[in-house]
Amino acid sequence: MQGHMGKKEAFKVAVSVVLLLAVLFESGLTASALTVYRSDGIYHEEGYIFVGESHSAIASHAVGFETVENGGVWDYGGTIPVIYGYIWDGSQSVTQDGSPNTFTMMGNLFFVFEGNDSEEEIFVQMSKNYIYSDGMGTRGRGVEKIHEIMDANPNIAHWNIISFHGANAVLEDSLAVGDFYANSYQNWINYEFPEADCYFMSIGTMKKYYRGVRHKDAINNALAAAFPDRFLDYTEFYAERCPDQMIDTVHWNDVTYVDLLSDVILTIQQKQQTSTENIPVFSKLTIKEIQELCFTTNRTVIYSQPGGGLVVCPSCEPDLPVLVTGITSNGYFRIVIDGKEYFTLTDGLIK
Repeated sequence: MQGHMGKKEAFKVAVSVVLLLAVLFESGLTASALTVYRSDGIYHEEGYIFVGESHSAIASHAVGFETVENGGVWDYGGTIPVIYGYIWDGSQSVTQDGSPNTFTMMGNLFFVFEGNDSEEEIFVQMSKNYIYSDGMGTRGRGVEKIHEIMDANPNIAHWNIISFHGANAVLEDSLAVGDFYANSYQNWINYEFPEADCYFMSIGTMKKYYRGVRHKDAINNALAAAFPDRFLDYTEFYAERCPDQMIDTVHWNDVTYVDLLSDVILTIQQKQQTSTENIPVFSKLTIKEIQELCFTTNRTVIYSQPGGGLVVCPSCEPDLPVLVTGITSNGYFRIVIDGKEYFTLTDGLIK
């Protein structure tokens, strides 16, 4: 415990310095609308990005209030340090009544939203198109912002992207909206963020806000069916707090958002630990070194490990050239893509 607290204190000092520099220097930032995403320059093993509508905006404030007096360190209950350097001021934008409307974030926790001042901002983040991806380069503003955060933070080794979007889209009252979200999120996994872990939170449809919506669980049901290992079902959590911990017919109070996001991060960390424990040990595996150029087929599936680990790409376009550098004793090619090693079954490539 002493060692863990020492690490936290070190992070506090580092983040405090970074926050001071952020106020003094305005160069090298990535800005979009009212949100500014920076790198703190500190190595982080894990990074977390939450994307949503007004839920994300309110949650960003709630967590920011938790960390502002703690040097940017969020004491969320886990052992992996989570740093949320948060500055809410009027340095680049103010609301129509002159209130601060610039949100600067740094560390290894980020929130994606547009703002809460003009109708344009609100309707952009409320639209289902905010999280849209067609898997071929056309993407919504929320997806673009996730890429901006990742590009601005090369010091973060691995990303966890959590969407709790759809609170307004479900008002379409159509089963088709569930398919829209499932298809877009599949493209997140396959195309947009193949090296990240993506998770999708349930919508609390027991609220008064959804009274009279026949297909209010269209998104929840579609995501649960499409992504059983990535869908985070918080129905029970919401029900226990509804309506006592709500500030209106759809939003929670700050304490609830802090408790909710704390649980999400802890749940993700537990999933990752379980996944790591289940990866086979390849101590007896042998690899024959070769150098060959092969080509993908419609059977090509790319893995992080030969016989275990994550599916990096579940399918590939045929006839793409791939450099093969080895053959494993359990029937996999070791391949190199963009300078990184992966594995695919030997019957998944042709010469």
